[in-house]
Amino acid sequence: ILSKSVPILVIKTILEGVASSGLAVAKGPFTLGIAGHELFGITSKNTEVAEHMGAFFAALGAGCVAYTLFPNVKFLFYVIALFGCIASMCILFMPTRSTPDNDGNTFIILDDALACNSKKTTNDDKLQSKLDDEAL
Repeated sequence: ILSKSVPILVIKTILEGVASSGLAVAKGPFTLGIAGHELFGITSKNTEVAEHMGAFFAALGAGCVAYTLFPNVKFLFYVIALFGCIASMCILFMPTRSTPDNDGNTFIILDDALACNSKKTTNDDKLQSKLDDEAL
């Protein structure tokens, strides 16, 4: 927020704190719901490792930019924007299906219509594809 109003900045900071603390608390239940009981431990571990690696590389990049451009550190904010863009792009490549269970079954994590990287493999989609091919 490009404001110098103290009340607006205080409200913004409170909202950021509530959002960040709420997301941290919800990470466990979402992981359990997506991965299931059997894969919860390994999925939680991988999520934490990825989160800490991202924070490490963001801090490393920001530190290098700040050290290199010391008196003119305004470009440091571009590093923050860059990592925000990278995080947004990673959401686009998120898998739409769960890791296969021991019996080979998977379940949908994201709706295929919403995910840009979905592999539509349901029987309805195969049937529709066959009908489209016959129509040509």
